[in-house]
Amino acid sequence: MLEDDGIIDDDERKILERKRTKYNITKERGIELENENIGKFNFLNLTTEEKEYIEEIKFFLEDDNEISEIERRMLDRLKVKLKISNERAFELESIIIK
Repeated sequence: MLEDDGIIDDDERKILERKRTKYNITKERGIELENENIGKFNFLNLTTEEKEYIEEIKFFLEDDNEISEIERRMLDRLKVKLKISNERAFELESIIIK
């Protein structure tokens, strides 16, 4: 819900409430989870290059939730092209890969 603009709007809030109820998550725990993730997914603080890198990661994870060796090499080349450090790339990947 936070990925597109970093804000949870009314429609997204309704979806989150349904999921919270479905998975028997208390309101308190829901707030905790939301607060933990707001910082992680605040895309407003990412550079254009970082957003592009994250989108590529998400694309590679789409089908099988894994990054193959070939995809890893492609990400490594992209990271160099976008001038993203190894440390920052790891941080960005840890946001997406759980």
